[in-house]
Amino acid sequence: MKRPFFILALGLLATAPHPASATDQLPNQGSVLAGPCASCHGSDGSGAGAIPALKGRPASVLLDQLKAFRSGALPSTVMGRLAKGYSDDQLSQLAAHFGDK
Repeated sequence: MKRPFFILALGLLATAPHPASATDQLPNQGSVLAGPCASCHGSDGSGAGAIPALKGRPASVLLDQLKAFRSGALPSTVMGRLAKGYSDDQLSQLAAHFGDK
């Protein structure tokens, strides 16, 4: 009884999708990565109240600021902790998503 289950489990594992590698980029991954940003900066990056707008700022400036938040060079209450969860490539995609090219 255990053997058929084991064979079935191996078969399912063999056909399971493999994790995406760094080279498997989704064409619109920036919008997926930007999900957590929407709660403060708005879904389109327009900002609200005291929260600064991201939309329309140069992508290179946004990228520099995200990296500065991550390293602690730019003080913040929340952004430093959030930025630490992203790779350099992901920060680039976020900057490109919100910023002007």
